Amino acid sequence: MRYRATFACGADCIQLTIQERAKYHYWLFGHYHDNKAIDEKHILLWEQIMRVI
Repeated sequence: MRYRATFACGADCIQLTIQERAKYHYWLFGHYHDNKAIDEKHILLWEQIMRVI
């Protein structure tokens, strides 16, 4: 039942499930044509290049 609910609501629900289960220092993401820090862990990158180790 949980799988159907996650599948039905799309990528946003899948992302929330990953955020709940994963341990990470920073969540780097793009695609939204902007560069800004959403908060201290979530960084939106479009034109910037960052070295990820």
